[in-house]
Amino acid sequence: MAIEYAIWAVYKHACLRFHRTLAFLCYIFVMVLNTLILNSIFSFSRTKLSFKTKLLQIILVVIVAIVGDCLVDLFTSHPLLKCISDNSTHFFIAVISWMFIEELDFSVILFGSPLLCGMMASFVDLDHFVAARSFTIHEATSLSFRPILHWTTLPVTFFVFLVILALAVHSVKLYKFAWFILTAFGTHHLRDGYRRGIWIHPLPSIPPFPYVIYLIGLVAIMLSFNFVMYHPLIMNCLQETQRRDDLPVLQTKFSKIQTV
Repeated sequence: MAIEYAIWAVYKHACLRFHRTLAFLCYIFVMVLNTLILNSIFSFSRTKLSFKTKLLQIILVVIVAIVGDCLVDLFTSHPLLKCISDNSTHFFIAVISWMFIEELDFSVILFGSPLLCGMMASFVDLDHFVAARSFTIHEATSLSFRPILHWTTLPVTFFVFLVILALAVHSVKLYKFAWFILTAFGTHHLRDGYRRGIWIHPLPSIPPFPYVIYLIGLVAIMLSFNFVMYHPLIMNCLQETQRRDDLPVLQTKFSKIQTV
């Protein structure tokens, strides 16, 4: 009976949320479908995923977001279960988002960068305990202010710094690491934003926005990050510079072999 009640409660909460966002979800689906069709034709990425895989990842991240928030609402009177549900939702959203952005298949979900991205998105909430100076969930979730890792200006500034540094040292790995961090923090802050707003001091903070805007923003992050990260103006610049740096080394080694 307990399991049946839990399933029914999740179903009821999902229906309430889905009823409010049905039209907008249809709009998201059409928008994503059109974008993926254009992306499959004019993709900047060299490692393309199939159209079905990309569409499945976007549908999956929307489902995870809705189901996760339904579980959070369901466990309102159970702080521990609510905390676990909330943090797990952050984790899986970041995992799927990075898989789409980096264009990775589902076979790598149990290891590699997607798992690390999800862990980073989950670890953001640890600053609640640091700010509260306590390990109790009640005190960590009863703060009267936003902890430092929820300051959106911080990861954005760090992202800009890493991109500039990557272009200066011509490092593709460092460039992708910048997007990795922005994805982990961006998905976390966007999900928190529909309930508490987005803190971008010294600029005016963004007030809480409708749930539908959050879902649209989540899909927009996946599509836009994938589009910009693989832009040829940046990727070609980084890769061509690396080839030029490697060429003299190969020539030097080859000349040494000839001399011997």
